Amino acid sequence: MSLEKHFDAVFATVLALREKQIQQNYRPIIGVHKWFARRPGTIFRNLLLAEFNGSEPLETNYWRAHEFHGVIADPFMGGGTPIYEANRLGFSVVGTDINPMAFWVVRQSLSELDLKAFQSAAESVTADVERVIGSLYRTKCLECGNPAEVKYFLWVKTEICPHCNTTHDLFPGYLLAEAERHPRHVSFRHFVEKYLRAKNYCVAPFETEFRGKQKRIVAISGERIGGDLVTKFPGSDKRQAWIQAAPAERAKLPASSLDGVFTDPPYFDNVQYAELMDFCFAWLRLGLKDEFREFTRSTTRNGQELTGNTTLGRGLEHFTGGLSQVFCHYAAALKRGAPFVFTYHHNNPEVYLPLVVAILDAGMTCTVTLPVAAEMNASLHIAGTVSSSLDSVFVCRKEGANPITGDIRSLLDRDLTLMRQAGVKLRDGDVRCLAAGDIARRAVQRLHATWDGALPLQKRMVIASACLRDIIAETDVESLVTELQPAAKWQQAAKEPTIAATI
Repeated sequence: MSLEKHFDAVFATVLALREKQIQQNYRPIIGVHKWFARRPGTIFRNLLLAEFNGSEPLETNYWRAHEFHGVIADPFMGGGTPIYEANRLGFSVVGTDINPMAFWVVRQSLSELDLKAFQSAAESVTADVERVIGSLYRTKCLECGNPAEVKYFLWVKTEICPHCNTTHDLFPGYLLAEAERHPRHVSFRHFVEKYLRAKNYCVAPFETEFRGKQKRIVAISGERIGGDLVTKFPGSDKRQAWIQAAPAERAKLPASSLDGVFTDPPYFDNVQYAELMDFCFAWLRLGLKDEFREFTRSTTRNGQELTGNTTLGRGLEHFTGGLSQVFCHYAAALKRGAPFVFTYHHNNPEVYLPLVVAILDAGMTCTVTLPVAAEMNASLHIAGTVSSSLDSVFVCRKEGANPITGDIRSLLDRDLTLMRQAGVKLRDGDVRCLAAGDIARRAVQRLHATWDGALPLQKRMVIASACLRDIIAETDVESLVTELQPAAKWQQAAKEPTIAATI
């Protein structure tokens, strides 16, 4: 129960808020390749240290090197944040993701690289490409008349006006971005530099500390990101990485082999990240399909994806059943008392139904939910909405679990106070999100003793849904949220899934 006692939500959130402002400066490893909705690396470093470094305060042990032994798994690794942070602390890691792009991003991030050879090869490629097609990327500046380099060309549709018979470009303007954050307009050389910086960070990771308004870079000498890539379960004291492009439940995990599971699971009804990554996959497979079987297929799409997709007929039952299989598989491999930790956020407590079922099916209980920062309020998918910028961190265990109890109002009030102390400017969605996490935790604790995982999935979903609704009614959530955040109103986005209509 170390994590439940020693996690410092204020300290972790202060770091996360700063990291999310310019994440590539705090965790340059993300420069290896684009991935969406990465959680702050500082959060997972804090979670791992709180669990495995005893009672030493995070505000002191965070800034020095550590060398732990054991195996940490992430069944939904995506961009790899928990994998990198665990590997950096010395753990061997097991990472799976059904998306081959996730496999490739994490694999390349952990792989050793001769930086001088890479830089030399990149310069050679740049020179070759420039010699062959460089003349096609020259133009004359419309302002000064001097020769200028072209970043790229845009194909724009045109249409004839029915009134004046004039041809018009169907495009609002040609200025794509101001030259503020990227004054060099992101050329190919810029991405080479980002990759080099990312791999240099792997060799010599650092943290960024603020003392008042003064910032300093703290080198964490003795830590690194990287290790031996293996094709079977890794040794606990060998700093190995077993990375797979496959459904998580297919990983062969020995009994009592995992020291912990740390992950950010998929959301039921959210952005289809796999579809967005298809754009990158279509190009990478041209050069990799002959070397890696993961790139022999024509798309990243997979019928076993754990996302809601009405077009493909994947509803809430598909998502709940799949999530349950993964939770059960990984929980069965945990060592006695080891934690199963994941981040989640949503404003509607009923949407936590799949998580409640999955935790209970896996024989676990939720000991505590912890508040942390996850996104910036200015993020494109959050700005101007009622969405939350916070996460609830669910800490689950089987043996030796001693759930933290207390009424939802007092626990929620405590969590909101911690977030305010960390400098979070709380919005209505943040309050509702933390309340929803507390309600889901209470539902797991209430159902744990009598849960029957052998019942049909539909029946288990009905039981969990009824419990969630009972707790919502008992708590009088709308009044509670309004009381703790006077401006808050219990609102649901129009497209949120409704459990009543689904089961």
